[in-house]
Amino acid sequence: MEKNEDMQNFTDTKVIQWVRYEYVYYMYFRPRESCCFLLNEFHESPRINLSILRCWCRQGFTGSLCEYSEELRECEQDYCLHKGVGKLMNSTDGTAECDCQCQEHHTGKRCEIVLPCKDYSCFNGGVCMNEPVMNNTDGELTYKARCNCPPRNIYGVAINFEGEQCERLTVVDNERIHDECFPCRKNAKNYAIDCLDKYTQNTALGYMEEILKACGKPCESAARFCLNGGLCNAEGRLDDDNRTSYIIPVCQCVGLDEGILCERHVNSPCDATTYDPRTPEEKCGEHGTCVGKTMHDYVCDCYGGWTGEKCDIEEPCYNNACSPGSLCVSVPIEQREKYSLGYTCLCAINQDPDFTGSNNSIFASCITEITVLVTSA
Repeated sequence: MEKNEDMQNFTDTKVIQWVRYEYVYYMYFRPRESCCFLLNEFHESPRINLSILRCWCRQGFTGSLCEYSEELRECEQDYCLHKGVGKLMNSTDGTAECDCQCQEHHTGKRCEIVLPCKDYSCFNGGVCMNEPVMNNTDGELTYKARCNCPPRNIYGVAINFEGEQCERLTVVDNERIHDECFPCRKNAKNYAIDCLDKYTQNTALGYMEEILKACGKPCESAARFCLNGGLCNAEGRLDDDNRTSYIIPVCQCVGLDEGILCERHVNSPCDATTYDPRTPEEKCGEHGTCVGKTMHDYVCDCYGGWTGEKCDIEEPCYNNACSPGSLCVSVPIEQREKYSLGYTCLCAINQDPDFTGSNNSIFASCITEITVLVTSA
């Protein structure tokens, strides 16, 4: 029986001798002197011949071809921690030394140190740095997470990020740096390409489209982002994953002005706004006039004969329907359903209003009473 093609594929310069014993071919290796054999197996179904290589490895070696020493196997499989990859290297003194290539966020001779940035987050584009710290007590080297917060220009506004995780932002100068980055002068796509940093482009495009819709007329000045004297600021928002933050422009409007760019000027709290779309007529009705009380509050000045917060309650004593010399008193609002006239008349100075009856008609007018003084003769 001659060596077949399968056997020939196993031969290399290390194989020094093939020995046939019955139907098995053996091959011997130097210098390891391990023994391998090629065994032909016949299978009826399906009808195929299989050549299977088996090796008996010398002590201290392993592998399908005895190609690994125990030292090499331990280096590649057991020595490095946290999924590090070991490689046996020759050291300067001629001995072999296992070198570990560590996974991300791990370091140390055996990748035994987990770097703190693995579980530490830096917001607003900050970069986590593993800062080495030497322990003065025992001299052991440890690491501390630190966020590097680079300055950025957001929508042309200079922004500084601060805090241990870059979570705080301050506006260095709300005057816009680049006139061409005033959003009303560009469409949303070009604005994102030309004026937004890479970190913000993919997250804020929809918001910029909303800003462009607010620009109802050509911008009068590109020096400022907000209209009607509004102050441009920046605000951090979280993306849908609640971890990735991005920055959007925010206008702090003057007075009652509102809108994304403070483009809607509001003169008085009586005017319709986004939060209270009612007109002055709807706020005070047809029997009163809306008057601004403070910057954010108003009152209704009611016409004669009307009262109430919205001037929607009629004042029954306005025309004084009582007899001369009597006093008209309005029935309390919560009891007016019981009284058809809505008022009562007080005829005597010391008379108290009586609202216990079912109708106040008996008090509607005062009857003149004649008092006769009888004296003895």
